[in-house]
Amino acid sequence: MSKYLFNKINEILARWNPLDVPHFIASDEYKSYVNDIVSQGKDFDKIRSELKRILVDQMGLTFSDDIPEHSLDLDNVAKEIFNVL
Repeated sequence: MSKYLFNKINEILARWNPLDVPHFIASDEYKSYVNDIVSQGKDFDKIRSELKRILVDQMGLTFSDDIPEHSLDLDNVAKEIFNVL
């Protein structure tokens, strides 16, 4: 993966900031997830599933597709990443 692609996806994750960490550390906080996301390829559903898995299994956050804000937020981030790939 190119450095440009890595940085763009990390920038998207840092802007999303689901853990609500301080802005000045957000760009470092989410770097470890970039490769797992990119490995899903340019497939919206796989990207979205991976983001959901990261939220729930790795970050320990609560997520429900039945909550419109959760679903819309995840869709928007997945679309943004999809468009970069």
